[in-house]
Amino acid sequence: MTEIASIINFCTHDLRFLDRCIQGILPFSSQIIIPICDHFYNGKPEDPTLLQRIYAKYPSVDFIEFAYSEEEVYGTPSRLVAGAPGWAQHWHNSARLVGTYFLHDEIEYVLFLDVDEIFSKGFEIGEYDAIRFATYWYFKRADNAATIFPDGPLLVRREKLNPELLIDEDERCGMFQKIKGKKSQEYLEKGKPLVHHYSWVRTKDEMLAKVRSWGHHWERDWESLINQDEDFVRKYDYRKVEPFWDPLQEEVQLPDEKKVPLCRVTPKDIFRMGITQLIKD
Repeated sequence: MTEIASIINFCTHDLRFLDRCIQGILPFSSQIIIPICDHFYNGKPEDPTLLQRIYAKYPSVDFIEFAYSEEEVYGTPSRLVAGAPGWAQHWHNSARLVGTYFLHDEIEYVLFLDVDEIFSKGFEIGEYDAIRFATYWYFKRADNAATIFPDGPLLVRREKLNPELLIDEDERCGMFQKIKGKKSQEYLEKGKPLVHHYSWVRTKDEMLAKVRSWGHHWERDWESLINQDEDFVRKYDYRKVEPFWDPLQEEVQLPDEKKVPLCRVTPKDIFRMGITQLIKD
């Protein structure tokens, strides 16, 4: 059996997707890592009590809490300016980078996915060095699916990973383009995607929280677009489908119990771990 670690990008704005995301990858994941920043990427603090209850609900998941800082960033000595176009986007990459420092030794492949990307089943890797999975893309409703299948999660052979690749400004798309070797883009099984992407299937308040804190907040005036019924993100054409799952019907349940994360790290910690890894290699 191929040893796969799944690294999920997550914040508490996305809580309604978490349980289904974990259940989707659990059958084929030897390790699940969720790196989570102690702040949202607009600099506002996360909810520590809510996080601790999430940690308690999923004891088999390796939660890595990483510190937000406007003085230092992860993976590069470059100075990035808080609020500048590349700032919040770099924090998306930082989560993936941080996660790779906690991989078990036996891991052969790493799957990078966002928490609103839900796998319906496992897959065959074959001899690929990298795979980008095609997705069913939904907008505002779980029965409103795009007529095309855009790429989503990225699977990479572990030995192909390095810090420079992980902080590419074009994120997973840039990573895939720069990886050398045998690759598959828009991966389908029998002509159908294995992944359902619910990025914009949220309540209005959740959409507002998303656009105020995600890495693409600077690209458009998202708040003025949210009330539009048509796809203001990618301008896809849509068709009505039978829902695979409806996130808006999800009732989030968390224990009262609290738990600390597996580890808490800062940019300096990750720098030291990177140096140690270089010496070891």
